[in-house]
Amino acid sequence: MKPLQALLFDLDDTLLDGSHFSGAVKRTAIEVAQSAGDIDPDELVSANSLAFVDHVQEQGLTRWELGEISGKETSYAIWRGALARLGLHDAVLLERLCEVQHKYAQESYKPFDDVPRALQYFDSLGLALGIVTNGAQDSQLHKLESMKLSHYFSTIVMSGDLGIVKPDAAIFEAALRRLQIDAENVWHVGDNLKTDVAGANGAYITSVWLNRGGSSNETGIKPSFEVGSLLELEALVRSNLSERVVDQ
Repeated sequence: MKPLQALLFDLDDTLLDGSHFSGAVKRTAIEVAQSAGDIDPDELVSANSLAFVDHVQEQGLTRWELGEISGKETSYAIWRGALARLGLHDAVLLERLCEVQHKYAQESYKPFDDVPRALQYFDSLGLALGIVTNGAQDSQLHKLESMKLSHYFSTIVMSGDLGIVKPDAAIFEAALRRLQIDAENVWHVGDNLKTDVAGANGAYITSVWLNRGGSSNETGIKPSFEVGSLLELEALVRSNLSERVVDQ
């Protein structure tokens, strides 16, 4: 195996624990409903969920991933649809919902417990670290900044910037150009077999499937490695670096 010089990471559900976001929507509904006085917060949450489904069916996630629709525009569209489901067409109320959700979303963006330690460890080894993520620029940067992790990464490649979506190998190749490191010396770590693993394989990058939930692989897509946590990834990296020392 070639010596490791850089690690690329997916963002959502790899570094970012997305399980907290639904709480941000509920907190938004409660706060805004209390100030409005005549809105049931549970109905508002339900309407938001249905409006999200409507938005995905009408617009698809690809437009957001390509950066054709920003995260802010997406939020407005979903809350507008939620209010419409309740028979409300209030621009002031819509603005308030989006502002409050932005605040609570920032609080909800939390890394998995193993992330801060792992990034600090990989950084201490002198490895170059990067992000390759699908999503609009404002959304993805907001997540990284909220988690206070962006300083670890020498390059952050977002599909919304390039108009290229994983698993297209071109988005990984863009990261390699920015790092100025050959594909054979880079690993990509991600939770999604179809976007992260298949994409990295297509770019001739060593693929690491981060399978936190112990899911079975029925896709036929084969990662170079599979780990259940970043602690296991640390062990893999140590093994690679040890082999490099022995070879020298």
